[in-house]
Amino acid sequence: MAKGSASKVVIALLSVATAGCAGSGGQSPSFTLPSLPSVGALQLSSENAPDGAPDAPTSSGSATAANALDEHKAPVTTPISGSVGSATAIYSRVASGAMSCWFAVGGPFKSEYIYHASADAPSRGGKAAIAIHRRDPTQPNPRGAKVYLIDITPSGDDSANVTTENRKMPDAFASAMTEDVRHWAQDEPSCTTPSVVAAARPPAAPASEKATADVAKHPKTKAAKKKPKVKAAEATANAPHSN
Repeated sequence: MAKGSASKVVIALLSVATAGCAGSGGQSPSFTLPSLPSVGALQLSSENAPDGAPDAPTSSGSATAANALDEHKAPVTTPISGSVGSATAIYSRVASGAMSCWFAVGGPFKSEYIYHASADAPSRGGKAAIAIHRRDPTQPNPRGAKVYLIDITPSGDDSANVTTENRKMPDAFASAMTEDVRHWAQDEPSCTTPSVVAAARPPAAPASEKATADVAKHPKTKAAKKKPKVKAAEATANAPHSN
């Protein structure tokens, strides 16, 4: 009986296997492989990664960032102590000093910078702001970036707080300008900037070099002056001689 039962089991298993092959068209059984992540999933994973992990910064990139920081230094703000008078009085003195010292005809900043100011009426406190802009001749409005600021804020009826802010003005110029503002705010005369600017500019060419340059620029003028003499000599030679 045991052998008969075992034979029946073997026959049953063979029947099941045969039926499976017939149902699949006689093809070999297939196996399912584990699925791989898609390109989109990989990209999403990369985007969610911590900053700097996928692409480490190169040395050149670090140098570029450092240069950018050097070009955009934080503004330097300087409070002015000892101011005398109301905000309106201080503004009047500072504005007059700036126009007569910095922006006078032939002044140190006349050709390269632009002065701009605004002030409230005395009845509203007299708050004022003066801005020095870099001149940009390529624009219809040449008032370029602000390089130096003066802020005058009333702190009472006859007192005000004065601060200067250097954004992009060269340090030597800014130091002299701040010293001027300090004196003007304290109702003292001052105009130190022109000497500083003159020292920073290249020296003027000697008189002999300037004369040579003028001759080189205007050679036709010299030739034109010689022509009348030549014509006069020719006229004298061609004139009839009296006996």
